[in-house]
Amino acid sequence: MLRIMYIFLSAILLNGCASSLPYSKPESKYDEFEKSWKITSTRWGVDRRNIGPNPSFIRAFLISDGTVNTHIYSRIKTNDFMDPDYALNLDGKRYKVSQVSSDVTCVSSSNCYWTQDVLIFIDYDEIANLVDKNGDFKLRVYGRVPPEDVLVLACQFWEITKEVLEIKQVDVGEKISQIGASCSE
Repeated sequence: MLRIMYIFLSAILLNGCASSLPYSKPESKYDEFEKSWKITSTRWGVDRRNIGPNPSFIRAFLISDGTVNTHIYSRIKTNDFMDPDYALNLDGKRYKVSQVSSDVTCVSSSNCYWTQDVLIFIDYDEIANLVDKNGDFKLRVYGRVPPEDVLVLACQFWEITKEVLEIKQVDVGEKISQIGASCSE
């Protein structure tokens, strides 16, 4: 009886944890002070897992005048402080990069790694062009250490686009479901 109860409780806990992974579904929140919507896509690593290496997500801000501003956030782990300088796409286009935060974790005195939250400034239309041209696309972030890749999935862009269209109450009928599948589906 105890074993059955343990299995049952474990299943509940695991299902609860699995559904609450960070950025496991798109999210929209309205900020009444800024009078704008903050829209966040799901998060995926370069190995296409939610908690994979260098996970990234798209964040869009829908301003009251209808303008959409976007950024790509990524959490990059390296063996030394990165101090990111810029990012490039495969065509060599350069993007401004900013470090949001960093932290160092040491397992021993000689075994440390850095975790840096990096913000890549990229326009919504630019993401749309890259998705249209390549589907999923990579950006490479350069700094003091060897460059690190960040993968952006087309489905992350479609998640943002769907949220923007719904918030703007754009009547696209059934086409909204055909725009592109969510990464979490």
